[in-house]
Amino acid sequence: MHVAFDSLVTPPFTGRGETYRSKYLAPYERHLHHQAGYGRPFPPQYKDLSADRGATAGELGVYAKRLTNLETGIVPLAGADYTCHGIKYHPCTQLLNVNPEDSIKDIKKFADINREYLSGIVSIGYDTPGYGYGVKDDEGTSMLQKYFSNIF
Repeated sequence: MHVAFDSLVTPPFTGRGETYRSKYLAPYERHLHHQAGYGRPFPPQYKDLSADRGATAGELGVYAKRLTNLETGIVPLAGADYTCHGIKYHPCTQLLNVNPEDSIKDIKKFADINREYLSGIVSIGYDTPGYGYGVKDDEGTSMLQKYFSNIF
């Protein structure tokens, strides 16, 4: 994934001087640390959201994969439950009741505000209901995934 992010969503690093900044959009979904750990989290309330979670556990695991001048715009999904629990009080991402129509409005609003910096949208894309993609069209395609294709 690192190579894909580095080539598809980060600013080019060739040439003289400092590169511009770019931002990719990541819906706040389960296992967010996988796809949202390549840029600096934005808004800042998500700064250390996934530092101690999953396969990229620990500060270095998440921070070490961050790419230059790249920000991750994290957008919560409408209808999701992000209740915190546990000793370290981490959010438990419950996505069974995600509303794709309301979610895409929030995602589109974020995308429109950040349009000039937006270089991509990333989603884990599991199609099971507990991952937020349970609402499907007649052909079995997740409605939220279909809506993502209309962001750009």
